[in-house]
Amino acid sequence: MLKEIKTVLPILLCACSSVSAGEFFNAKTLGSGGVGVAGADFKNGAFLNPALVNVYTDDSAVSLNASVGIIGSDDDELIENAEDLEDELDDIDDSVPSSAEVEDIVDLLNDIDGAEADFEFGSYFQVALPNKYVSLALFINLTSDTAITTNVSSADIAALNAAADTLVFDSNSVSSEVLVLNASIAEYGVALGKTFDIPGANISIGISPKLQDIDIYDYVATVDLYDEDDFDSRRNRSSDTHFNADVGLHIAIGESFKVGAVLSDINEEEFDTEENRDLEMETRATAGFSYQKNDTFVEVNVDLDDAKDFVSQEDTQILRVGSQLDVVSWAKLRLGYKHDFEDNQADLFTLGFGFRPRGIMSIDVAGIVGENETYGGVVQFNFDFM
Repeated sequence: MLKEIKTVLPILLCACSSVSAGEFFNAKTLGSGGVGVAGADFKNGAFLNPALVNVYTDDSAVSLNASVGIIGSDDDELIENAEDLEDELDDIDDSVPSSAEVEDIVDLLNDIDGAEADFEFGSYFQVALPNKYVSLALFINLTSDTAITTNVSSADIAALNAAADTLVFDSNSVSSEVLVLNASIAEYGVALGKTFDIPGANISIGISPKLQDIDIYDYVATVDLYDEDDFDSRRNRSSDTHFNADVGLHIAIGESFKVGAVLSDINEEEFDTEENRDLEMETRATAGFSYQKNDTFVEVNVDLDDAKDFVSQEDTQILRVGSQLDVVSWAKLRLGYKHDFEDNQADLFTLGFGFRPRGIMSIDVAGIVGENETYGGVVQFNFDFM
């Protein structure tokens, strides 16, 4: 039994250090809680709302944007307990464990039973070319979302306790399981937009046709049947290429008020995993309102209805609130908050800073902290070629 348990630990530690997705990993918007449907511009908002490719000033030219970030949640301390369990097993390697050592191992098995860990990774690259005819932004958005959970059998624990006395255990009877689900999505698209002026307002519409390469890894194994080669095996992976699009609307009322709305992933689709799980990609409708006065900016974004998270398949309806303050001419401070009305995602608080030293480059960073021991960070570089 001990050898079988030790064999499965690498997949826990490997999976937990892998990458995942969920947020839009743009440090400027994420520092403000992920808002931007109404108040962002062509440099940072084209992926959130394609109509924002039209939001630029007369002196704007080509803008290049690159960012990368990660968010992790391990409220059940799955990683730490798995590492402790591995250390305990190393200590008794090739020896007969004492009753106290078996008790420690059983306690750790109980700690990881049903434990969950989630990790999100994302990177984004965009080149935006605003103009008075049809503004556009070319983008690549890469996301990966990993969820890990365990199911330790009470029968295995009972057998392990008995083995401390009898030194006999039938490894073929092991039924404890490890479950790993990862969905990686690569999106290649272009945001196109056009502006129309009416008395008292400026109206923009936009669309983002995009190609989505979706790779799903779904692995379920009992401890004794685990094979580390399965983690890279195509037997546990399914891939699909999917055409999709986002459509957006943006209205600027005067100089201070802005309203935005977007339908994301209008082409809904279902995907089957190798473990016969159905993952559904649903359309999400989001509206936003922003207000800017002098050096202060605030925005609220809210999903108009619930939609399933792609990996967990739990309903979510997200509220985001964010603000930005120009501290000095070359530095900005951002604060934000995210809440799920369905209570299936952790509440998050964000803090961001933006710096624009002399030259064409600006640097933005964002930090995330929230419920369920959730932590993360994003860094972004922007280059403006005037």
